[in-house]
Amino acid sequence: MYKRAMTYLKRKYKRSILLLILLFVLAFSFAVSLMIWSGINAAVQETERKLGTSFILETRDQFPPGELITAQLRDGGTAQRGVIPRPDQEVVDAIMQQVDGITAYHTEQFTNVYSNILELIEGGWGMAYQERLDALAADPDAENNNPNTLTIDDYAISSQTTTIYGNNNSELFSYFRTGALTLADGRHIRPDDTSRVMISDVLAEQNGVQVGDTITIQLLGDMWGARDNWAVWSELELEIVGLFHVNGYQPINRLVYENYICNNWFLVDMNTCRALHDAGNRN
Repeated sequence: MYKRAMTYLKRKYKRSILLLILLFVLAFSFAVSLMIWSGINAAVQETERKLGTSFILETRDQFPPGELITAQLRDGGTAQRGVIPRPDQEVVDAIMQQVDGITAYHTEQFTNVYSNILELIEGGWGMAYQERLDALAADPDAENNNPNTLTIDDYAISSQTTTIYGNNNSELFSYFRTGALTLADGRHIRPDDTSRVMISDVLAEQNGVQVGDTITIQLLGDMWGARDNWAVWSELELEIVGLFHVNGYQPINRLVYENYICNNWFLVDMNTCRALHDAGNRN
Protein backbone atom coordinates (compact mmCIF):
# COMPACT_ATOMS: atom_id res chain seq x y z
CA MET A 1 0.00 0.00 0.00
CA TYR A 2 2.77 2.40 0.95
CA LYS A 3 4.72 1.61 -2.22
CA ARG A 4 1.65 2.12 -4.38
CA ALA A 5 0.98 5.48 -2.74
CA MET A 6 4.56 6.63 -3.30
CA THR A 7 4.45 5.44 -6.88
CA TYR A 8 1.23 7.37 -7.49
CA LEU A 9 2.71 10.52 -5.95
CA LYS A 10 5.77 10.26 -8.15
CA ARG A 11 3.77 9.73 -11.30
CA LYS A 12 1.06 12.30 -10.48
CA TYR A 13 3.16 14.74 -8.50
CA LYS A 14 1.60 17.83 -10.11
CA ARG A 15 -1.90 16.72 -9.15
CA SER A 16 -0.66 15.85 -5.66
CA ILE A 17 0.82 19.33 -5.21
CA LEU A 18 -2.46 20.93 -6.31
CA LEU A 19 -4.37 18.79 -3.81
CA LEU A 20 -2.01 19.79 -1.01
CA ILE A 21 -2.39 23.45 -1.89
CA LEU A 22 -6.18 23.08 -1.96
CA LEU A 23 -6.18 21.37 1.44
CA PHE A 24 -3.95 24.14 2.85
CA VAL A 25 -6.26 26.87 1.52
CA LEU A 26 -9.32 25.13 2.96
CA ALA A 27 -7.66 24.66 6.34
CA PHE A 28 -6.43 28.27 6.41
CA SER A 29 -9.89 29.60 5.44
CA PHE A 30 -11.48 27.51 8.17
CA ALA A 31 -9.01 28.82 10.76
CA VAL A 32 -9.61 32.45 9.71
CA SER A 33 -13.39 31.94 9.81
CA LEU A 34 -13.12 30.45 13.27
CA MET A 35 -11.08 33.45 14.47
CA ILE A 36 -13.60 35.91 13.00
CA TRP A 37 -16.51 34.03 14.57
CA SER A 38 -14.74 34.02 17.94
CA GLY A 39 -14.08 37.77 17.67
CA ILE A 40 -17.68 38.56 16.76
CA ASN A 41 -18.97 36.38 19.57
CA ALA A 42 -16.69 38.13 22.06
CA ALA A 43 -17.85 41.55 20.81
CA VAL A 44 -21.50 40.53 21.11
CA GLN A 45 -20.97 39.27 24.64
CA GLU A 46 -19.19 42.50 25.60
CA THR A 47 -22.02 44.60 24.13
CA GLU A 48 -24.60 42.51 25.98
CA ARG A 49 -22.62 42.96 29.18
CA LYS A 50 -22.58 46.74 28.74
CA LEU A 51 -26.06 47.37 27.35
CA GLY A 52 -28.11 44.22 27.74
CA THR A 53 -28.30 44.51 31.51
CA SER A 54 -29.67 48.04 31.64
CA PHE A 55 -32.83 49.99 30.91
CA ILE A 56 -33.62 53.64 30.28
CA LEU A 57 -36.25 55.77 32.01
CA GLU A 58 -37.07 59.00 30.22
CA THR A 59 -39.83 61.53 29.78
CA ARG A 60 -40.78 62.07 26.16
CA ASP A 61 -40.86 65.70 25.10
CA GLN A 62 -44.21 66.46 23.54
CA PHE A 63 -45.03 69.22 21.12
CA PRO A 64 -46.92 71.18 21.95
CA PRO A 65 -46.27 70.59 25.68
CA GLY A 66 -49.19 69.76 27.91
CA GLU A 67 -49.17 73.02 29.83
CA LEU A 68 -47.77 76.43 28.93
CA ILE A 69 -46.91 79.17 31.38
CA THR A 70 -45.90 82.76 30.65
CA ALA A 71 -42.52 83.45 32.24
CA GLN A 72 -41.41 87.01 32.99
CA LEU A 73 -37.85 87.57 31.84
CA ARG A 74 -35.36 89.69 33.73
CA ASP A 75 -34.97 92.11 30.81
CA GLY A 76 -38.70 92.90 30.89
CA GLY A 77 -39.82 90.52 28.17
CA THR A 78 -41.92 87.39 28.43
CA ALA A 79 -41.60 83.87 27.07
CA GLN A 80 -43.87 80.84 26.85
CA ARG A 81 -42.47 77.86 28.74
CA GLY A 82 -43.73 74.31 28.61
CA VAL A 83 -44.29 72.42 31.86
CA ILE A 84 -43.36 68.75 31.44
CA PRO A 85 -42.84 66.42 34.44
CA ARG A 86 -39.34 64.97 34.72
CA PRO A 87 -38.01 61.93 36.62
CA ASP A 88 -36.48 63.11 39.89
CA GLN A 89 -34.44 61.52 42.67
CA GLU A 90 -37.59 60.31 44.39
CA VAL A 91 -38.52 58.28 41.30
CA VAL A 92 -34.99 56.88 41.05
CA ASP A 93 -34.97 55.85 44.73
CA ALA A 94 -38.34 54.13 44.35
CA ILE A 95 -37.10 52.10 41.37
CA MET A 96 -33.89 51.16 43.17
CA GLN A 97 -35.93 49.82 46.08
CA GLN A 98 -38.56 47.95 44.07
CA VAL A 99 -36.46 46.40 41.27
CA ASP A 100 -33.99 43.72 42.30
CA GLY A 101 -30.50 43.53 40.86
CA ILE A 102 -29.87 47.22 40.13
CA THR A 103 -26.31 48.01 41.20
CA ALA A 104 -25.87 51.53 39.78
CA TYR A 105 -27.73 54.24 37.91
CA HIS A 106 -26.81 57.12 35.65
CA THR A 107 -28.65 60.42 35.31
CA GLU A 108 -28.21 62.59 32.25
CA GLN A 109 -29.30 66.10 31.34
CA PHE A 110 -28.19 68.45 28.62
CA THR A 111 -28.45 72.08 27.58
CA ASN A 112 -26.53 74.60 25.49
CA VAL A 113 -23.85 76.98 26.76
CA TYR A 114 -21.65 79.71 25.35
CA SER A 115 -17.92 79.02 25.42
CA ASN A 116 -16.28 82.37 26.11
CA ILE A 117 -12.80 80.92 26.80
CA LEU A 118 -12.28 77.88 24.59
CA GLU A 119 -12.45 78.40 20.84
CA LEU A 120 -14.74 75.71 19.46
CA ILE A 121 -13.98 73.61 16.40
CA GLU A 122 -15.59 75.45 13.52
CA GLY A 123 -18.84 74.11 12.17
CA GLY A 124 -21.75 75.41 10.14
CA TRP A 125 -22.40 78.49 12.28
CA GLY A 126 -18.75 79.56 12.21
CA MET A 127 -18.62 79.19 8.43
CA ALA A 128 -21.81 81.23 8.05
CA TYR A 129 -20.50 83.84 10.52
CA GLN A 130 -17.37 84.39 8.44
CA GLU A 131 -19.46 84.74 5.30
CA ARG A 132 -21.60 87.40 7.02
CA LEU A 133 -18.49 89.29 8.12
CA ASP A 134 -17.19 89.23 4.55
CA ALA A 135 -20.57 90.44 3.27
CA LEU A 136 -20.61 93.33 5.77
CA ALA A 137 -17.05 94.26 4.85
CA ALA A 138 -18.11 94.50 1.20
CA ASP A 139 -21.43 96.25 1.98
CA PRO A 140 -21.94 97.83 5.45
CA ASP A 141 -25.70 97.99 4.80
CA ALA A 142 -25.99 94.27 3.95
CA GLU A 143 -27.64 93.45 7.27
CA ASN A 144 -30.13 96.30 7.04
CA ASN A 145 -31.06 95.26 3.52
CA ASN A 146 -32.03 91.77 4.78
CA PRO A 147 -34.07 92.41 7.97
CA ASN A 148 -35.57 88.91 8.03
CA THR A 149 -32.22 87.11 8.26
CA LEU A 150 -30.34 86.32 11.46
CA THR A 151 -28.24 89.15 12.84
CA ILE A 152 -24.47 89.14 13.00
CA ASP A 153 -24.80 88.65 16.78
CA ASP A 154 -26.86 85.50 16.24
CA TYR A 155 -24.10 84.02 14.11
CA ALA A 156 -21.36 85.08 16.53
CA ILE A 157 -23.10 83.53 19.54
CA SER A 158 -24.11 80.33 17.74
CA SER A 159 -20.55 79.77 16.47
CA GLN A 160 -19.38 79.55 20.10
CA THR A 161 -22.38 77.65 21.49
CA THR A 162 -22.05 73.95 22.27
CA THR A 163 -23.89 71.14 24.03
CA ILE A 164 -23.17 70.44 27.68
CA TYR A 165 -24.12 67.06 29.16
CA GLY A 166 -24.71 66.72 32.89
CA ASN A 167 -23.74 63.33 34.35
CA ASN A 168 -23.72 61.91 37.85
CA ASN A 169 -21.19 59.31 36.64
CA SER A 170 -19.76 59.89 33.16
CA GLU A 171 -18.31 56.36 33.09
CA LEU A 172 -21.92 55.18 32.57
CA PHE A 173 -22.64 57.86 29.94
CA SER A 174 -24.13 56.10 26.90
CA TYR A 175 -21.36 57.23 24.54
CA PHE A 176 -18.70 55.74 26.84
CA ARG A 177 -20.62 52.50 27.22
CA THR A 178 -20.92 52.02 23.47
CA GLY A 179 -17.25 52.84 22.91
CA ALA A 180 -17.91 56.03 20.93
CA LEU A 181 -15.91 57.90 23.60
CA THR A 182 -12.97 56.69 25.67
CA LEU A 183 -11.11 58.30 28.56
CA ALA A 184 -7.85 59.77 27.23
CA ASP A 185 -6.50 61.51 30.34
CA GLY A 186 -7.55 62.31 33.89
CA ARG A 187 -10.72 60.84 35.38
CA HIS A 188 -14.48 60.62 34.93
CA ILE A 189 -17.18 62.86 36.43
CA ARG A 190 -18.25 61.54 39.84
CA PRO A 191 -21.57 61.84 41.71
CA ASP A 192 -20.11 64.17 44.36
CA ASP A 193 -18.44 66.54 41.87
CA THR A 194 -19.26 70.23 41.59
CA SER A 195 -17.90 72.60 38.95
CA ARG A 196 -16.01 69.86 37.13
CA VAL A 197 -15.83 69.28 33.37
CA MET A 198 -14.48 66.85 30.78
CA ILE A 199 -13.59 68.06 27.28
CA SER A 200 -12.21 66.30 24.22
CA ASP A 201 -8.48 65.86 23.72
CA VAL A 202 -8.81 67.55 20.33
CA LEU A 203 -10.42 70.69 21.81
CA ALA A 204 -7.85 70.73 24.62
CA GLU A 205 -4.96 70.57 22.14
CA GLN A 206 -6.49 73.29 19.96
CA ASN A 207 -6.77 75.65 22.96
CA GLY A 208 -3.60 74.65 24.81
CA VAL A 209 -5.34 73.47 28.00
CA GLN A 210 -4.96 70.29 30.04
CA VAL A 211 -6.29 68.44 33.06
CA GLY A 212 -6.18 70.74 36.10
CA ASP A 213 -6.80 73.97 34.15
CA THR A 214 -9.98 76.00 34.61
CA ILE A 215 -12.36 77.38 31.99
CA THR A 216 -15.55 79.43 32.12
CA ILE A 217 -18.89 78.91 30.41
CA GLN A 218 -21.82 81.29 30.10
CA LEU A 219 -25.57 81.14 29.75
CA LEU A 220 -26.60 83.98 27.44
CA GLY A 221 -29.99 85.59 26.93
CA ASP A 222 -29.89 84.66 23.24
CA MET A 223 -30.35 81.00 24.17
CA TRP A 224 -33.62 81.69 26.00
CA GLY A 225 -35.18 84.23 23.65
CA ALA A 226 -34.26 87.36 25.62
CA ARG A 227 -34.21 90.80 24.03
CA ASP A 228 -30.53 91.32 24.86
CA ASN A 229 -28.68 88.53 23.07
CA TRP A 230 -25.42 89.10 24.93
CA ALA A 231 -26.96 89.34 28.42
CA VAL A 232 -24.96 86.99 30.67
CA TRP A 233 -27.49 85.20 32.85
CA SER A 234 -24.94 82.92 34.45
CA GLU A 235 -21.19 82.37 34.33
CA LEU A 236 -19.54 79.32 35.88
CA GLU A 237 -15.88 78.47 36.37
CA LEU A 238 -15.10 74.78 35.84
CA GLU A 239 -12.03 72.66 36.48
CA ILE A 240 -10.99 70.21 33.76
CA VAL A 241 -10.74 66.78 35.41
CA GLY A 242 -10.60 64.59 32.32
CA LEU A 243 -10.12 64.47 28.56
CA PHE A 244 -12.13 62.15 26.34
CA HIS A 245 -11.25 60.85 22.89
CA VAL A 246 -13.83 60.53 20.10
CA ASN A 247 -13.46 57.17 18.37
CA GLY A 248 -14.30 57.45 14.70
CA TYR A 249 -14.50 60.15 12.07
CA GLN A 250 -17.18 62.85 12.06
CA PRO A 251 -17.43 64.84 8.81
CA ILE A 252 -17.85 68.58 9.33
CA ASN A 253 -19.56 70.84 6.81
CA ARG A 254 -22.11 73.66 6.60
CA LEU A 255 -24.88 71.34 7.86
CA VAL A 256 -22.99 70.23 10.99
CA TYR A 257 -23.26 72.95 13.62
CA GLU A 258 -20.85 73.48 16.48
CA ASN A 259 -23.12 71.98 19.14
CA TYR A 260 -23.39 68.75 17.10
CA ILE A 261 -19.62 68.26 16.84
CA CYS A 262 -18.65 65.62 19.41
CA ASN A 263 -15.21 67.16 20.00
CA ASN A 264 -16.94 70.39 21.12
CA TRP A 265 -19.06 68.75 23.81
CA PHE A 266 -18.63 69.48 27.53
CA LEU A 267 -19.38 66.75 30.07
CA VAL A 268 -20.11 68.20 33.51
CA ASP A 269 -21.46 67.12 36.88
CA MET A 270 -25.18 67.26 37.59
CA ASN A 271 -24.79 70.11 40.10
CA THR A 272 -23.34 72.32 37.36
CA CYS A 273 -26.05 71.38 34.88
CA ARG A 274 -28.81 72.07 37.42
CA ALA A 275 -27.25 75.46 38.19
CA LEU A 276 -27.46 76.39 34.49
CA HIS A 277 -31.09 75.26 34.23
CA ASP A 278 -32.00 77.15 37.41
CA ALA A 279 -30.34 80.31 36.05
CA GLY A 280 -32.38 80.04 32.85
CA ASN A 281 -35.62 79.50 34.75
CA ARG A 282 -34.92 82.42 37.11
CA ASN A 283 -34.55 84.79 34.18
